[in-house]
Amino acid sequence: MTQAKIDMNLTENAALGIKAFPRGEHRTYTREQPNSLTSSELGEFLARMFALYPQHFAMTYMGFALGLRPSSLRPLRRRGQEADVKWDERLVLIRRSHTRRRVLDRTKTDVDLEIAVPPLLLEVLKWHVETQLTTPEQRASELLFAREDGGIRDDKVLRDPFMAVETALGLRKHVTPRAMRRSFQDLARTAEVRDVVTRSISGHATEHMQRLYSTVTNQEQAASLTRILEMMPPPVPALPAPRGEHRGEHPQGSEQP
Repeated sequence: MTQAKIDMNLTENAALGIKAFPRGEHRTYTREQPNSLTSSELGEFLARMFALYPQHFAMTYMGFALGLRPSSLRPLRRRGQEADVKWDERLVLIRRSHTRRRVLDRTKTDVDLEIAVPPLLLEVLKWHVETQLTTPEQRASELLFAREDGGIRDDKVLRDPFMAVETALGLRKHVTPRAMRRSFQDLARTAEVRDVVTRSISGHATEHMQRLYSTVTNQEQAASLTRILEMMPPPVPALPAPRGEHRGEHPQGSEQP
C-alpha cells in the first residue's frame, strides 16, 4: 500500500495503522514437532518410501541428501541442451524453480547452485531413470522426475507419500516434504560440515535462515559442552570424592575440614 500510494498518487496509505497479526503464541516447530528426522528415523523412512512409492524414492533421497526445496527438484532436467544433471562431471545445477504451476528460470533466492554430488547419489538417479521412467512420454521427456505423461510433477506430489510413510512407521511427529530440508541441516551439522559448505548445497541465503531450518539435539549440546569443559581448568575447589570412599579417610598429607 505504501508503493500504491506513490504509484497512484493517493492522498494517504489505507493500510497505515493496521496492526499485524500477533505471532507471540505461534511456534512453527517445537520439541515434539520438529518436522525433521534423526539419522536412524531417516533410514527407516527411506526404506519404507522405497517399498511403498519407488517412483518417488529418488526425489525423496535427493531431497534429504542435498537439503533442496521440492520446488527446485521438480524441474530438474536429466538431458538436453540445458540439462541440469551433468552425469559425466558429477554435477547437479540448481537454477530453476517450479511454483504455482509455473517454471521460473531462476531459484527462489535468485542464486544458481552448482553441486558436486558423490557417486552414490548419481547411482540412485541412474536407477530412477532406468527403472521408474516407464512410459514412452516419460522417456521422451527431458525432466528427471517426469510424471507419467511426461510433464512436470504437481507441487503436492510428495505430500501424500510422506503422510503414508509417516503412518506406516507409526511416527509420533508429523513429517512433511519440508523435513528433507530441515533434516539435511541437522545431518550436516552432525557430520561437522562447515556452515559455508552446507549453505552452498542447500542454497540458504543467510546464516539466519540456516538456523531457522535447524533443530539442535540434546546430544549435540551435551557433546559440545563436554568438549568445552575438557578445555577448561579443573573446578576449584576439588570435587567431592567418588562414592564408596569412607568419610573419615583423606589422602595422605591432606587436612580434615
